[in-house]
Amino acid sequence: MYNEKGSYKMNIEDKLNLIKKHFKKAKLLLDIEMFNYEGCNIYIRLDYFKKEKVHKVSWIDLNLLSNKNVKPYINSEYISSKYLENIAYSINNNNLSGVNYTDLDVNDGLVKLNLYFYEKKKMNSINILFHRYIPNELPFVFDIFANVFDNLPYKLEMFLKILAAKLNGEEEKYDHEKSFKLNLLKDDLDYQFKKEEVRKGRRCYSAEKVKFLEKINDKYYAVVEEKENHAVIVNYDIDLNETTLYCSCSCEFHCKHEYAVMLAIRNKEFKKFYKVAYDINTENVMEKIVGFKYFLCAGIKKDELIILNNYGKIEYAPLFNEEGKLLWKVIEDDKKGTLKKEMDKIIKKEYL
Repeated sequence: MYNEKGSYKMNIEDKLNLIKKHFKKAKLLLDIEMFNYEGCNIYIRLDYFKKEKVHKVSWIDLNLLSNKNVKPYINSEYISSKYLENIAYSINNNNLSGVNYTDLDVNDGLVKLNLYFYEKKKMNSINILFHRYIPNELPFVFDIFANVFDNLPYKLEMFLKILAAKLNGEEEKYDHEKSFKLNLLKDDLDYQFKKEEVRKGRRCYSAEKVKFLEKINDKYYAVVEEKENHAVIVNYDIDLNETTLYCSCSCEFHCKHEYAVMLAIRNKEFKKFYKVAYDINTENVMEKIVGFKYFLCAGIKKDELIILNNYGKIEYAPLFNEEGKLLWKVIEDDKKGTLKKEMDKIIKKEYL
């Protein structure tokens, strides 16, 4: 499939086929497909590599994969025999028949676990499909996920907590993070919020607490400043009219910060974040931006940068290391050069 400019454009199925072709020499033991899960499309697989005599867990962010060269997008980790034994035990000691759910919507956090068995060089598989949460009737599936996810980065481990929510009776804790049908620019916002949060959100917006708001791809990133800084992310799929809300505050429901940001979006009250990067290499600005090697920054508090990290949390990052060396470089400032000026003041103060 090609877009108007003639560059190759792939759907999810195209991407999965390319990845599986890349791994054709490996012996696939299981894979996990996560579609539109918390706004992500993730593919995870466990393989045995006969030539190296090792097992590896590999994962690919399907949203980032943009061309036929799959290799740069693959992340892999060796998996020990302990995890393999735990996975095998969960499979061999549970009845896997009759758990193939079929009438599921790919647009609502669909998860597919595929287990592969080899008999006389012929591969057979068992497929387990479910929405968002591991079903109560399949508790042993959590053990399989847990042993796989224990070899994955923190960002993906967070999915494991959500997957297990139904088993732990915690669905309500995560249901407010699900996507819902909403035309972000036209529909009534209030029905997704408690009345008290609507009132507080309007007051928060009127008090101009939304300090930064920027759209990057399909997501709106914002910082709401009260006693603490709170990060808000609004993921809006304009084609499906679906919205997902996230706030770093402690609320387990749609909060006033999210409401205030949505009002700011409607009124087009955008203010770009500063962009900063670790000043530890010689890459040029475009390489850093294209490679997502910069951070969104909401300014400086004392001698620390207010950073929106890769997990949607606010962090306070020291400007200097223990030797007093400046750790950060400004990639993008406002027209007045505000962030650079603030950093220069602190540098002068540090060395005077």
